[in-house]
Amino acid sequence: MERHRKGQRQKVQIHSFEILDNMPLGIFIISKDFNVVFWNKRMEQWTGISKEEITGINICERFPHLKDPRYFNRIRSIFEGWPPTLFSAYLHNCIIHTPLTNGSVRLQNTSVTALKLEGEDDIYALFVTQDVTDLITLLKEHKVMSNKVLKELMLRRQMEESLRENEEKFRSITSCAMDAIVLIDHELNISYWNPAAEEMFGYYVDDIIGRSIYVIFSLSSCSYELLTVIAGDEITDSERGPDIKYSPKKIFQLQGIKKDNTEFPIEVSLSSYLMRNYRWILGIVRDITQRKKMEQLLQSLAHYDTLTSLPNRVLFNMRFAMAIEMARREKRLIAIMFLDLDRFKLVNDTLGHDVGDLLLKEVAQRLQSILRKSDTVARMGGDEFTIILTSIKDELDVRMVAQKVIEIVSSPFYLRGYECSVGASIGISVYPNDGQDIDTLLGNADTAMYMAKRDTGNAFRLFTSQMNTLAHERLDMEVNLRNALKNQEFLLHYQPQVDIKRQKIIGLEALIRWDQPHLGLLPPMKFISIAEETGLVIPITDWVIQTVCEQIIMWRKQGISTPRIAINISGSYIKQSDRIDALAHVLEEANLTAECLELELTENVFINDSGVVLNNLRRLSDMGFYLSIDDFGTGYSSLGYIKCMPISKLKIDTSFIRDLPIDNDNVAIVTAITAMAHGLNLRVIAEGVETIQQYDFLRLLRCDEVQGYLLSKPLKSEDCQKYLFNSSF
Repeated sequence: MERHRKGQRQKVQIHSFEILDNMPLGIFIISKDFNVVFWNKRMEQWTGISKEEITGINICERFPHLKDPRYFNRIRSIFEGWPPTLFSAYLHNCIIHTPLTNGSVRLQNTSVTALKLEGEDDIYALFVTQDVTDLITLLKEHKVMSNKVLKELMLRRQMEESLRENEEKFRSITSCAMDAIVLIDHELNISYWNPAAEEMFGYYVDDIIGRSIYVIFSLSSCSYELLTVIAGDEITDSERGPDIKYSPKKIFQLQGIKKDNTEFPIEVSLSSYLMRNYRWILGIVRDITQRKKMEQLLQSLAHYDTLTSLPNRVLFNMRFAMAIEMARREKRLIAIMFLDLDRFKLVNDTLGHDVGDLLLKEVAQRLQSILRKSDTVARMGGDEFTIILTSIKDELDVRMVAQKVIEIVSSPFYLRGYECSVGASIGISVYPNDGQDIDTLLGNADTAMYMAKRDTGNAFRLFTSQMNTLAHERLDMEVNLRNALKNQEFLLHYQPQVDIKRQKIIGLEALIRWDQPHLGLLPPMKFISIAEETGLVIPITDWVIQTVCEQIIMWRKQGISTPRIAINISGSYIKQSDRIDALAHVLEEANLTAECLELELTENVFINDSGVVLNNLRRLSDMGFYLSIDDFGTGYSSLGYIKCMPISKLKIDTSFIRDLPIDNDNVAIVTAITAMAHGLNLRVIAEGVETIQQYDFLRLLRCDEVQGYLLSKPLKSEDCQKYLFNSSF
């Protein structure tokens, strides 16, 4: 059956060629390589070239004028998939000067179009020519050709030249274009393909021309609007006509398909037009792989923490808002945890920021490992994390998770050969009990976290309304504290220190007081911790040093011999080398020596040292300052560390003195501290001595100095002046 059909097609084609052979017009057909495959009788008559001579010969060899780009490019475009009707119009009625074998030149009106034979994939170019040499000669001889006709011929020639130039410009532009340019015919097949398209999709022109556009467009990624544009449903029948009509350009994003079947993101600009009742689509295709990667990167930067890859504050807020909305609809509880790492700064300062970053990453991974997929853990910045617990049943669920978090964070970390330990202070608020919106709930969780850190650290606290009251009081205290220096609300009291053996005053301790307008006279325990957290302790310490120096100068002018005055120095102050320089400058301005001051530091200063504290203490000792450790026994001192410090005295905290000599534990502690200090050649002073029994016990223990209400309460500067005047040294 198939063989029969093939034979029938061959008969039809042979019959068709017989008809063309006898046509009164000159007709010839060339193949893609410009070789002549058909040459009818009229062409033999006009040119004097027989069919046998020309068949299989390149047409340009016999008619060199066809190599002229004006003709050659138009003919070549037929084989490159351009719409035949478009380019036949370029050569339609085009008058070509054709040289003949006898040397004469004939004028031929030529039209060319594409020809596809049934059963074959190849495209041929069909030329139809009409010899008009005699007609034009006759018209000229009889002067029949009017100026109007000549003008029309000239205008037609100009139009042909313009079309040729536009075609060449278009080819030049599309060949150099960085974007792929694709022309789609009315059957949705590809009819033009520029070099950029070859490079982008991997198909050569010969491989792709005539194939469906969906070979390179992933159908599953096409939107409904895109499919509508390609199908042509957006152009109504009323628009169809012989003229070219354009539809507005539309841009779409979809997946392209390379020759190796890999998909990649593309952006396609499509514009369609109607010409001679056929619809064409011009597509400009751009590979947007890099743009998509950049968009994903920006999306990640906008919503995820770059260090831990956890959601950041922005994404956390979005998820929290969604969780609240869902909880509101389903009438469920959700909890938010605000977590701050304890002792993280110590790791950062001692082991470096690289190890600190590794620690944060490990914490993030541990937190994710114990939470459900429906929960969210985010990094808010620094060493702060937040957790959203969805669909919780009651407060017990929250407590259990909080305890798991503390346990897993408190487990040792092994980073670059170091063993690190941190803790977690957690504040918890629950929707809807502790707030109806994200700001309130997050603020309340933050307040509860602060309470957990202030109390013990490495613990969790559930928010209560009382915490808000305390938080507001603390905020008011902070605001008032910032104004205290400016308003000169601070003052100093001085408490004598007595040498037990010599029964003489050998020093004073300067104790700061805050004369708060609304709260009265406040001791340092009421505000120093806030000053430490806010950084106000630095200017406050500067004020204390300046005031003490001024007081020494004033007493000396009045003839009062002033003992060494002890000043409490915070760890944050001693870590700043520029404050050491400032301290030296104050003494120089006051014309005082360093021996007149004693600097008291808490033992915790040494625990958080990365080398800066030790260096600065040695500088102070070399300058002549007398150094001591305050509140000894309440911190976490390493005896080996203390041995290296350039200190001269230990002060036993009042909590160990209070129940002497009745409390056996305190007796043992004080005895051990005194013996250790003397073994290290350090002096010992006991503070908080209030009874004669305490004094006698310390004297028998050979404690060097005492300080407390038994001897004198802290005195105002004028009262201390009288006390010193009446005392001997």
